[in-house]
Amino acid sequence: FTDYIQPICLAANSSSFHTGTSCWVTGWGNIAEGVSLPNNKTLQEVQLPIIGKSQCGC
Repeated sequence: FTDYIQPICLAANSSSFHTGTSCWVTGWGNIAEGVSLPNNKTLQEVQLPIIGKSQCGC
């Protein structure tokens, strides 16, 4: 780890998240299945709503 790269804190197992609550997703990986970012030096981010288990088919 460095001054700029640190581990993240994960929610406790007992945490609950409500459907429709916004969350942020970030990463340098693929932008679609099998499609890598053309320049992986730029951190990508998107704000998405949390969905329930019935909506995602878990």
